[in-house]
Amino acid sequence: MKLFLENGIDAVTVDDIAAAAEISRRSFYRYFESPGHILSTVLCRSLDLWAHVVRARPKNESMLASFRAANEVALGFPETSEPLTMAMGIMRRSPEAWRRVTGPIQAYTTKAYEQIIAERLNAVGEDPRSAGAIAAGLTAIMIHLGQERARENKALGFGSEQLEQTVEALQKLIAPPTKAKAKPHR
Repeated sequence: MKLFLENGIDAVTVDDIAAAAEISRRSFYRYFESPGHILSTVLCRSLDLWAHVVRARPKNESMLASFRAANEVALGFPETSEPLTMAMGIMRRSPEAWRRVTGPIQAYTTKAYEQIIAERLNAVGEDPRSAGAIAAGLTAIMIHLGQERARENKALGFGSEQLEQTVEALQKLIAPPTKAKAKPHR
């Protein structure tokens, strides 16, 4: 990660990584498919920790409140905070980094969201079959906003004003506030 930050993701080779980690090329390939795979692995591990915190939150709490709380807790875990901070720095500096991780993390993120959403739907007596579609939409929103924030050199997380405004606007579009029923005309 430090090499990516210092030199850019495209300039770092497997040999550079192996030398810095004092391992062989063969050992590198036991754990990673490519240098870019390191970046997606860091992001997926952070997501796992975040999702674990969300699942531990009260099931009757709003998703947005659970996501905010998990963001505050999970991003501060010592085992993820430094690697995640470096990963986000790489992502902010390089559109190429976003291109490399979007595919691998999209499916992973959607699966994590789907599990969380299905659990929440079950908890309130709703059919969880729509969890996958809801998760895919949420993942698309996160990736889009993440790329925008990276271009602006800003961090993204639940708790960021832009994300919360987007989720609230989407919620209003899907389920607008109900108005008092009009009396039928005679």
